[in-house]
Amino acid sequence: MAGDNPGEGLTEDARAALDRARYGVYPILSTGASPLRVLNAFANPNDALAKIPIGPNGFDLVVNGTYMSAGLPAGPVVHGGHADRAPDPRNATLVARRGGVAVLEDGSVRVGQQDGNGLDALHARFDCGEGRRLTQFLGGGALLLADGMAADLALSQHFKGGLQAQQFHDNCNNTLVGIANGRAYIVISPRYEAGTGTRLFEDLRNAGFTSLLEFDGSSGFYFRDAKGRRGDHGNNGTGLAVRIYRAPKPRP
Repeated sequence: MAGDNPGEGLTEDARAALDRARYGVYPILSTGASPLRVLNAFANPNDALAKIPIGPNGFDLVVNGTYMSAGLPAGPVVHGGHADRAPDPRNATLVARRGGVAVLEDGSVRVGQQDGNGLDALHARFDCGEGRRLTQFLGGGALLLADGMAADLALSQHFKGGLQAQQFHDNCNNTLVGIANGRAYIVISPRYEAGTGTRLFEDLRNAGFTSLLEFDGSSGFYFRDAKGRRGDHGNNGTGLAVRIYRAPKPRP
């Protein structure tokens, strides 16, 4: 489990290497109100990704969320400390040990492996004491890295084939959430023609990520930022609205 941000984050060399490989890397604001907001249009139509305001009075970035199953989120979703949606009962066992991203009361972000789908199980897994209880959560993702080690994708998370599973599409963008040296990031992957899962794992582990969670891609991918850049191949009903951390400018 990782995510007691803020921290030092990626080194300049690591950022430069990811830039050259055409990754989009966005540090998440670690203080203030709602640095990361979980979106679930199934529970609230105003959470539709295209409706979220971005710019000076809104968020900096909106991206898609978790995988879908039978038209619904594949993992649990929590808003305001209350469960919005549990997984389809037919899939509950399959996704109970998948990865998720939690937002705590103090705004810090944690990435780790679920130990069940229920709200009590999520609190037990992700809470960090008084004033740092889970208030938002989006689960059902593919946890690639946990505490610097390769996570078990095939057996505990039920991604058949591990990094070669069909969910890790070739030649498409993917949305990831990761922790590097204490700081949380949103990462948008480039389009690799082959071996997408393995390439993402190796590139981001080598850059310094110790926890890494992959959400949907391909037809479920969505991206929109305050600079007008966008990519909306699909209309995923869950997502993340992000306020980006910007390092203070040095004084003259």
